[in-house]
Amino acid sequence: MKIIATSLGGDHNAVLFNSENGEKQIVPRLPHHKDEGFNSDVVSGDEFRSYGITWDADNIFLGLRRHMLVYDNQMQEVEVLEDVLGDNTHQISYHKGSIVSAQTSRECLGFYDLSTQEKKHFHMRHGWVEEQPAVKKEDRVYRINSILCKGDFVYILAKNTAPSDGGMYIYKFDPSAGVILESTELRAGNKCHGIFSASRGFFTLQVDGLTIKEQSVDHEPNLERLPDEYRSKGMCGDESSWAALITSGDISDAGSRLVQVKNWSSGNEIEYQSQWVEDLLIPQDMRQIDGFDKCHLNPFSFPYKGF
Repeated sequence: MKIIATSLGGDHNAVLFNSENGEKQIVPRLPHHKDEGFNSDVVSGDEFRSYGITWDADNIFLGLRRHMLVYDNQMQEVEVLEDVLGDNTHQISYHKGSIVSAQTSRECLGFYDLSTQEKKHFHMRHGWVEEQPAVKKEDRVYRINSILCKGDFVYILAKNTAPSDGGMYIYKFDPSAGVILESTELRAGNKCHGIFSASRGFFTLQVDGLTIKEQSVDHEPNLERLPDEYRSKGMCGDESSWAALITSGDISDAGSRLVQVKNWSSGNEIEYQSQWVEDLLIPQDMRQIDGFDKCHLNPFSFPYKGF
């Protein structure tokens, strides 16, 4: 499996990695990628923070806090789209000519039209709104971690902190109508990332271990819980080969472990493959780039063919 994954630490924005032969390619972090204008009074962290990954037919996009990096099909930087995302942007995805972003600190989905440069924001509590400022954690009801664009809809993985509804939910959002059509509570912990579209329902990755939490899934990989000092974040793949990234959260480790699970839904004997990926410090998100990724559902193949 070939993947691209973003990294919080180090001197690079992303790593391309081949799990079959260990080959990797670095996407460098450059001085002009720094976001000096994000609201550091509300959102903690570094001015360099790459997270979301998506692409269209020609270009690859990386979310860097409020900015978005654009690469061409040769993996060469084309431009930096400034202030089109949020202070604490998580996943991004392509949807019908727009880049959809999980703007976590704003409780919003952002829609950036690639043709018109128009920006729209859907607030989880207030519907379509003008651009929202970042708000402190204690003032948010929803924490959006992940999104999945599927057909006409955007599925939103978010924690609801309201006393009567506290828990992790997947929300089905219809952008054309501007409404959340339904919500499904997951039997999950407080921190989950990623939405996998299985043949029936969805599952997500629990951060404090490789425990999989499902919503009416026919088959799910039953993976053991990790020790407390480890965290899993980022997943990709399909029913034949599925992968997740594990990190200790210690930047001195200088890398992360990729766990790949094969044949987990075929009824055959499950295979596990684990390998160390240097330079992938505190991973944020990952996408499969050499096949159909059921955590991404992008209609386009990865534009860069040089890896």
